[in-house]
Amino acid sequence: GGAALQKGTLHTIQVPVPGTQPCDTFGLHNKLPQLKSLYDAGEAIVLPNIGALVEPVNVEQYKSKSKRLPPSLFAHNIMQRSMHNLHAQSASSTGVLGRITNALTQKAAPYKTRMYSLMGNVKIVEGSSSPEMINGRHGIVRFSELSNFEAAIANLTKEKSESFFAETFSSVLETSLLQTEQMGAMLDNVELNTTFPESDLGGQFDKVAKVIKLNKNVLEMERAAFVTKLGGFDTHNSFDTVTGDVKFDQINGAISSFVEEMKAQSAWDDVAVLTVSDFGRTISSNGLGTDHGWGGNMVLLGGGVDGGKFMGKFPHKLGDDGELNIGRGRVIPSTSWEAVWKGLAEWLDVPADKLDEVLPNLKNFPPDQVFGKAQLFK
Repeated sequence: GGAALQKGTLHTIQVPVPGTQPCDTFGLHNKLPQLKSLYDAGEAIVLPNIGALVEPVNVEQYKSKSKRLPPSLFAHNIMQRSMHNLHAQSASSTGVLGRITNALTQKAAPYKTRMYSLMGNVKIVEGSSSPEMINGRHGIVRFSELSNFEAAIANLTKEKSESFFAETFSSVLETSLLQTEQMGAMLDNVELNTTFPESDLGGQFDKVAKVIKLNKNVLEMERAAFVTKLGGFDTHNSFDTVTGDVKFDQINGAISSFVEEMKAQSAWDDVAVLTVSDFGRTISSNGLGTDHGWGGNMVLLGGGVDGGKFMGKFPHKLGDDGELNIGRGRVIPSTSWEAVWKGLAEWLDVPADKLDEVLPNLKNFPPDQVFGKAQLFK
């Protein structure tokens, strides 16, 4: 019904090896021309029907509950948690970027590693040192009254207390103020070659690009992770006017400027961008829009990405008789998040003996269902 897109409006991309997917020609939304350009240039991988899993499961196993499943399927908050921690069955599990950061900083020859969040202290960055918080519009927000209270704060934080909590609070307060003041001042002075769109996501990618430029000259981080966010895809009451005309247009503009800026900085080959979401939408309509699905289609972008191909399997049929359709147009993921994060972790140089720690469910998936660094990167 109304959720379908007109074929004539789509950008077409070709599957490089005919017969490896149900179709040899696929369509990209007309508001995503940059994605087509990157795919055709061999710098984008399509990840079809990817999502949260604990172990492989088919329709019969799903209905009989004979396999472990992520909890609270189709609930935003729990599925977002599963996307962030890649350990769906464990509510207390730390975030996948937090675990990757630990693996990189605890090596025999550790990497200088930092996380930056433009969406607050979310689950994906939990479990390691606190990330740098950056505001997409204002950059790093500094304490405007610091000069007036600097002496009082110094006096407050130097006092030794018998309380562990008081000491921790004092230490965090002092460190936070120093970091935001120093980093904020540096970030304010970075000038880019590219103008970014004045959208929410455009502002976030502008700040990411500035940190990357600052890193090359000042920070000298060897590994860094950035988390950005764009919401508003919960289209129960609308179709393409929200996701396509507004949201996809934002994504296209932000990515276009980011690619241009990374190339200007000679950094594009050292950057990877992965899109993630809690779930895709139902294929069938509810009459007004679409509801919460399961598997979705994502992309991995970067100058060093071995792109122009699909990694994973698109379903042969999408209707009620589809091999992965569990009803209401919800499709079981044919690929787990572990599949792409394994290759990303290896690309970042996470040691092989740390992969099961970084990805607790990795061992549940056969080797031919996950992607290594050599499959994702040149």
